Amino acid sequence: QNDLKVAGVTVAEWAVKMDINVLGGTTPAFKFRLNGTDGDFWSIIPGFENKGGWYTVTIPLKSFKNGDGYGTTVLPNVQNITKDFGLATAGDAGNVNMCIDNVRFEKISGGSASVSSPFKLIGF
Repeated sequence: QNDLKVAGVTVAEWAVKMDINVLGGTTPAFKFRLNGTDGDFWSIIPGFENKGGWYTVTIPLKSFKNGDGYGTTVLPNVQNITKDFGLATAGDAGNVNMCIDNVRFEKISGGSASVSSPFKLIGF
């Protein structure tokens, strides 16, 4: 868990956010992992672009599914993430030249969980 603060975090209204700076070309697709007593859940996200600086990536918690991200069961409870979290390439590895900072849980803007895309990029 690495001390991620999960008090009050709900799957319906919260997201994983992280700030990234891609220093090379567009990265391969990724899978973000949240693993715990409820199971092993992944969210599949496309590659990140080099935008010439830092920007924030938002991954709604409701996009985390079992079966290596391709299953149908949605992450039921963030408080039970007791094992691992992390980021891995989805498919072929490839070269990745990027920085990641400030990985955190944040409530989705306006409390709305109706995000059409499984992730959202916000520029600084």
